[in-house]
Amino acid sequence: MSRLSRRAALATLALPMLAHAQEARPLRLVVPFAAGGSTDVLARVFGERIAAQLGQQVVVENRAGGAGAVGSAVVAQAPPDGNTLLLGTIGTHAVNGLLTASLPYDAVADFTPITLLATLPNVLVVNPALPVQTVAELVAHVRARPGQLAFSSPGNGTAAHLAGELFRSALGVDIAHAPYRGSAPLLTDVIGGQVTMAFDYSASSLPHIRGGRLRALAVTSDARTDALPAVPTMLESGFAGVRVTTWYGIFAPRGLPAALVARLHGAFVAAAQDATLRARLAELSVTPVVGTPAALAQFQREEIARWGALVRSARITAE
Repeated sequence: MSRLSRRAALATLALPMLAHAQEARPLRLVVPFAAGGSTDVLARVFGERIAAQLGQQVVVENRAGGAGAVGSAVVAQAPPDGNTLLLGTIGTHAVNGLLTASLPYDAVADFTPITLLATLPNVLVVNPALPVQTVAELVAHVRARPGQLAFSSPGNGTAAHLAGELFRSALGVDIAHAPYRGSAPLLTDVIGGQVTMAFDYSASSLPHIRGGRLRALAVTSDARTDALPAVPTMLESGFAGVRVTTWYGIFAPRGLPAALVARLHGAFVAAAQDATLRARLAELSVTPVVGTPAALAQFQREEIARWGALVRSARITAE
């Protein structure tokens, strides 16, 4: 055998080993928000199950900044090799692009949808010292003080913010929006009495509601949540239009091959059926909701169209 032939044979033998090395690389699941929030918790709960399904290490990577734009851009610019995924949200993949023209990614064109993953209701909370027990009593409290009060949220463009805007529109009363940079500082001020009322993610508010540090008046989902069975919906409270659910989806960089889409989709679908995972999510008021890549793409388009009207009418911006 000639030297050239021997080199060709060695290269051929090396190909399977290189492919195996690529498959053995850790899968990066990018969370575009800081550690400790609901998105981060969801990523870590699913990450454990996905690793088992794929036989591949899953590393949750927090890349916070720009209301989710920094981490989303990281994934948009990553190679489409199946080793980098994004846990996107209603903010990163439906609302942010409506708030600013300078988003460093296109939420539709720059990603390959894998599956809708889970939904989470928002909750209207107040400090227990506030003399209101129901949404109706809060409405009376607000209407008696036009121009004096504000509602707060974890940030501009979040699902909780959208719920507050719908509530403000239904009230027809002059009430401002006071955005925070996340749930932690927001809830600190509600508990401390500096904030009159707030819309927040139910998962982050739950410990404080159960501990008596916050009073929950209503959830923004279509039905009551098992985690807060005594708390009525906004519909039951007389505000049928205040329906906003925080949602999460798995996205890969644009151009991911169909075989890898199928592999990853199957792993997330199988993980969502795990009884231990579902029990853990139920404790957080999170509902796993998986579907096809096409279903996520269609759902995303519908969400962008739905919230575009509110963003324009309420003149919501990224500032």
